Amino acid sequence: MTDTIHPMGDTRTHLWLTTGMARAVGVDMPAAMREGLLSQSDYADMVTSCRKCGFAAGCKAWLDRQWGDPVAAPEQCQNRNMWSWLARSGVQG
Repeated sequence: MTDTIHPMGDTRTHLWLTTGMARAVGVDMPAAMREGLLSQSDYADMVTSCRKCGFAAGCKAWLDRQWGDPVAAPEQCQNRNMWSWLARSGVQG
């Protein structure tokens, strides 16, 4: 499988997708930042990774279906490992 480079998406759209993913996976981003688990730079990097991801349209549809208990981020998510790590860190929202 080869990597595909995608044009970067709109910053605001991907900021909202990142925020939505935090909710879906059960991560409290402000708490993660307060506790020093996530810096502003880390957060900006996550939004940038999201902007480069080719799954944005699918992500929005996936997020629209996530309204129960926290779930793992989809495999296509560029930030999946970070979400998993943050969820395990105990900063649940």
